[in-house]
Amino acid sequence: MGSVLETVSQRSAYMTQALATMGVDPEWDKRLTAYLTTECLMFSDVEFGVMADANELWSRTKVQLQLRFGENFSQNAGAKARLDEVRRETDAVNEVWAEKYCKPHWTAANDLLHTPAPTLAAALFKSNMIFMEDLYCEPDTRSQAMVVLAGDFHRLGLKEAV
Repeated sequence: MGSVLETVSQRSAYMTQALATMGVDPEWDKRLTAYLTTECLMFSDVEFGVMADANELWSRTKVQLQLRFGENFSQNAGAKARLDEVRRETDAVNEVWAEKYCKPHWTAANDLLHTPAPTLAAALFKSNMIFMEDLYCEPDTRSQAMVVLAGDFHRLGLKEAV
């Protein structure tokens, strides 16, 4: 996994690319705004929201149990019970996070995928989004991704690209 600086740099470049596509088409802007907003909320909760607290609890519990019971702490019945309890708590938080943040984000990403790109910059961003969101891995969007991009390039008059 990359460093925090690499992650921030990559996300900053991605957001800059997205924002550079705005101001040409109101429908694109509306869908892109929904996508960027849901993306920001989803990642922010992991970093400093309720999901971050749950992840911290999980990590802290494992360290505390390892310090108390040693490397094989999970073989101790009391430690295993505590770990299972914390796992249930973090799993519950994860389910809420998926409903509250991930599902709206996936919906926004799919909505943007199916919104005609108004410019070459928007089509290139959409291609990047397909990759970043793994939309090509989803059964219902895998075959659509190339069709959508080819349609965008064709509509933009870049017929030689398709």
